[in-house]
Amino acid sequence: MNQINRQKHVTGKSAGIATILKNDDTGDHAGMGIVVDPYHVITCAHVINVAQNRSPREQSSPLKDSEITVEFPMLSNGVLLKGKIIKWQPVGDDPQSDIAIVKLLERVPDEAGLAILADVTGMSLDSDTLSIFGLAPEFRIGNHVDAKFMGPTSDAWVQLDGEGDGGAFIEGGYSGAAVWDDIQQAVVGMVVAKDVSRVQRIAYMIPISNIRAVWPNVPYEPRQITSAFNRTWTVFSTLFFVLMFAVFLARQGGPAFLFGANINKQLASLIGMHIYAFLAPVLLMMLISHLKSFRLHKWYQRIPSFGNMQPGPSSTATKIGAVFSLIPLFLLPLYAQGHFIKKFHTEGRVFIYASKFGYKTEEMKIAGEKCIEKMDLCTIRNMEKYCVVEPTYQTNIDPRERYCLVLAKDGKKGGYWENAYHYGSFGDTKKKRSYTYFPILQPIIILLLTAFSILLSGRVLFLIFSQHATHPSQMPRSG
Repeated sequence: MNQINRQKHVTGKSAGIATILKNDDTGDHAGMGIVVDPYHVITCAHVINVAQNRSPREQSSPLKDSEITVEFPMLSNGVLLKGKIIKWQPVGDDPQSDIAIVKLLERVPDEAGLAILADVTGMSLDSDTLSIFGLAPEFRIGNHVDAKFMGPTSDAWVQLDGEGDGGAFIEGGYSGAAVWDDIQQAVVGMVVAKDVSRVQRIAYMIPISNIRAVWPNVPYEPRQITSAFNRTWTVFSTLFFVLMFAVFLARQGGPAFLFGANINKQLASLIGMHIYAFLAPVLLMMLISHLKSFRLHKWYQRIPSFGNMQPGPSSTATKIGAVFSLIPLFLLPLYAQGHFIKKFHTEGRVFIYASKFGYKTEEMKIAGEKCIEKMDLCTIRNMEKYCVVEPTYQTNIDPRERYCLVLAKDGKKGGYWENAYHYGSFGDTKKKRSYTYFPILQPIIILLLTAFSILLSGRVLFLIFSQHATHPSQMPRSG
């Protein structure tokens, strides 16, 4: 075992490759298998029949105590492990046919790696590059062969065609082999048969969804994203970051170049709160769908890559890339939102259009209110009002003022939806000083959406850093 301990872990399309050997003195190759966790191998039922010297189409279940011998061709010293058959679906025409699950009596060597399975039901694989590794019965060294996805031929099988007009392709002995999708970075099916014609380079695979139907406990990744995810993620995340950066810059006194006119700091806080509250949940739910779709990959490979406009999913390849994706799209906007909410409550004032509530500007000034010059907008500090929590005005600005409604004079209707309230400041007259505001309802919606985003952020962190069976070393050892 010393030689194995020095060998690197097998990853990618070479991870989790196994061969099933015949149970006789020859120990010849019977077919391929897929290692899906440290104690389980998936293969075809007809491969098990061949291994036990039975007819490939034998329908009866193998003997309960019969053992299966499994080898790992990617390891250098030929480790052999024994296993028992725990699931058996004989050769047939229904979607759950020709599938067998073998439980090993000993743990698979860590160096053999684990195959990552993906259920791609509903996704188009037409442009994906597929790769299969297998051994022909008369050879001890296998081949990687390329294939292209052609589509289902029934509810049980999917057709694969060979790439090009020549070269190696799937042949006898490849049954049970993993079909690796380079775009999905996962195994999307298991080879089950090939066309008997030597001229036609056609083979068939069983999709992962059918394997799940036979063995629901199989570790797999549910692909919950569309082929347009890369483009959508890149465009939407860019828009989100640019808007948040621009409004934060305006908040710090920089130019508000995206908003058509210069705005003061108080309005920048109001705008920033809304951008985060309404866009962050969408971005976070997109991120969560990608994290779930790649939940068995290493933590940094679960995060979508930025800038890839090609169809199909794409994950970050390095830890540094993942960190630089998370900081501007996840951590910095969350910090900015906290900053915006704080400034919204500690700066700026709530105004009303005095005439809508039956008051005159001069009357408001006499009552101690301040009004924006040449406008009918006045503060509400001393006005009779209904408040969720009554302001105390221990300082000039009370955050609770944002949760109050002014009571109109007798005989006046007042207003709410009719642009009756504004939020802003008495700042520079050359800048936009106030926006329409809806007391109580508007800030509560913003706070609720922000709280929802914080919950989603917690979910994101859990999905990124939770431990999954991405590698045998993460699985508990028996005994």
